[in-house]
Amino acid sequence: MSEIPFVNQLGNALESAIAAPQPARRRLFRSPRRIGVLALAVLLVGATGVTVARMLADADEVASGTVACYDESNLSGNVTVLGTITGSPTAACAKVWDGGGTPPALVACTRGTGVAVIPGSGPKACDRAGLAPLPVGYDKAQAKVARLHGQIAALEARADCIPPRRLARQAQALLARSGWTGWRAVVTSNGAGPCGHILTHGGSSELTLSGALVGDTHELRVDQGPPRSLDRQLYGEHSLSVQLMDASGKQCYTVAGLQDLARRTLAATGRPVGFKLGSMPADTGIFGGRGDRYAEGCAIAVDTHPVYPEPDVVALEVEIWRKASAGAASR
Repeated sequence: MSEIPFVNQLGNALESAIAAPQPARRRLFRSPRRIGVLALAVLLVGATGVTVARMLADADEVASGTVACYDESNLSGNVTVLGTITGSPTAACAKVWDGGGTPPALVACTRGTGVAVIPGSGPKACDRAGLAPLPVGYDKAQAKVARLHGQIAALEARADCIPPRRLARQAQALLARSGWTGWRAVVTSNGAGPCGHILTHGGSSELTLSGALVGDTHELRVDQGPPRSLDRQLYGEHSLSVQLMDASGKQCYTVAGLQDLARRTLAATGRPVGFKLGSMPADTGIFGGRGDRYAEGCAIAVDTHPVYPEPDVVALEVEIWRKASAGAASR
């Protein structure tokens, strides 16, 4: 779909061509990935199906990209990036609305190979922001992403730990039989550990494809990490690591007291627990209870993550910060 008004009328024609091929007709359109470029391409609709396939490929890229929620239509305000989602972009952004009060009408537009949701209504709102409407076939492409999400979830659920390269091979076979032509599963250098991970928590207990699907390179990325059971214990909204961080913001702990709390909190994992001690970097800030406790000279829990001190050994490391000049705390 194009930002040029008369070209935008091609959308319905392309959808019709998908359902029932028509005699070959010559049309002009501009790819939504080339925002701001004035080149036009002359393509045939119907005779070879090339144009339809190209539009569907664009829709796949956009549906697999990130969703960015803006609180101003000119993109100059605050933005919350949700990653890849499987539902309505406007509904998802309404839940995280950062403009204060009840969210206004929101419209989803194409920005690069992702979705930008802004205040407004209809394609003209996208035009005014310098964005393109969602590509033809976006809803179908998003349903395709949702199906892939479910298939990968079932694949990962087969074992607590699938080696990364084996998971990549299984995911590649899944892509091939699910219509993801031209996409490939690749093992990244992200993280460490014996197990492959495609779905991530993304800051909540819900597993998502966020960051795994990369539309511009057509990659499904497989990261490396701990067994899935430990991953569930450490990450998510009510995880053990979050419980430990929250506890260190509710009262003042010495380093020794917080280490003891960490061992007790993480005992359920059955993993050895070690510690990394430090202080807050000058360019970093922590707000809320933990920020207050740190300012008082208390020890706070910053992160809990797996480490691999020996082959086939998965341990935990808790990062603790305390002011270098802090005196004795209360516990």
